[in-house]
Amino acid sequence: MGTMTALFVGASVGIAAWEAVRKAQGMRMMGGSQSSSSDGGATALAEEVMREIES
Repeated sequence: MGTMTALFVGASVGIAAWEAVRKAQGMRMMGGSQSSSSDGGATALAEEVMREIES
């Protein structure tokens, strides 16, 4: 894998994770996410990151 390709892939994953965290925080502030356990929140965050990476 070339250096530029690795940088592009790393940046894409980082941006997707950042956007997922930002969206999750926005939903929490508006009361959209009412999970009582941190495991549920972590699962939702992981699913959001995967959706962002796949798109």
